Amino acid sequence: EDLCITAPGLERCVTVEHLMQVSDVAHLMQSFDNFVKWNFRLYKELMACFKKGLMPDPTENWAIGQIGFLENYIIPLAERTEKICGSSIASLNLSANARANKTRWEEEGEVITAIFVSGYSTGDLESDVLLNALNCNGSPNTITQDSQIV
Repeated sequence: EDLCITAPGLERCVTVEHLMQVSDVAHLMQSFDNFVKWNFRLYKELMACFKKGLMPDPTENWAIGQIGFLENYIIPLAERTEKICGSSIASLNLSANARANKTRWEEEGEVITAIFVSGYSTGDLESDVLLNALNCNGSPNTITQDSQIV
């Protein structure tokens, strides 16, 4: 009896699975500032792996890769999660934020990637790289010197 699959049990399982997937990539469904902050941290982590010979250099396809990931995984996941979980999740605007991040990354991603590459290669402080990345289009910065989003 404990192993019987019921419709309500399966629905709960699907809901929990979606929430677990969202929690792993939630920064991509939040503000652009938060997206860029965690995107740079991932870039640094992957570059450290590259320097150890564990993977190829991620730099070449970084900007376009983010667009593909948002388009093919993040936005569909956000839309499914909003549909499955209903208004309590939909009010977080996960899919709208992900689409806005994709649009802005399409406009600024190449420049921001160049800022990441330069900042990483010269050992700049994360806060300086993030300030440069977020100001590349002239928008006011929302990152303090200790790289905390305010």
